[in-house]
Amino acid sequence: LLKITLLFCVLFVFLFIGIFIYSRYEYKTIDFLLNAKLKEKKVLVDRIIDLEGRPSDTFAFDYTYWDEMVNFVVTGDKQWANDNIDVVLKTFNVNYVWVYNTNLKLTYSVDDKGNKAPVELFLSKSELNELFNKKRFNHFFIAIKDGIFEINTAPIQITKDIKRTSVPKGYFIAGKLWTKDVLAEISELTECDITMQTAES
Repeated sequence: LLKITLLFCVLFVFLFIGIFIYSRYEYKTIDFLLNAKLKEKKVLVDRIIDLEGRPSDTFAFDYTYWDEMVNFVVTGDKQWANDNIDVVLKTFNVNYVWVYNTNLKLTYSVDDKGNKAPVELFLSKSELNELFNKKRFNHFFIAIKDGIFEINTAPIQITKDIKRTSVPKGYFIAGKLWTKDVLAEISELTECDITMQTAES
């Protein structure tokens, strides 16, 4: 009887160890799969956000080493702006454009409905001055009441300056508004719950 009891005890111990090892293996497998899924979702979200913002970045870069844009900073020709800036905002998925001269005086602004782009949505002259003194090309986001503002900035330079090393003749700023509806679309595409938070939250 003692031998049988000891045998059962040994079997129970081995069974317990087997269950423990199997449970740990299953836990690690599930944890691995969850982490892999999270990484996959993050890559997908990053790619969609990059694709959404790329036209705005291209617009700001390609439109700013152009002699005609250099001339526009001086003339402020509204007809030229209408023919060359206003009509392409939707093509590049941009909601707002601001054009400043070298003294950071606003030469022109427009939104995707043909109205003046509101200055209060953007940075002050001192903030712009500090921004461009540090870096000519900038890409960042600003939290506003209606969503998130994606900003791309570029110096305005002559056409032949492909390397973008000459002294700027002005500054070009393109703004894209990421509304809650846009984020909802991305959430649906990626099957993720995307919410907006400020850096302090």
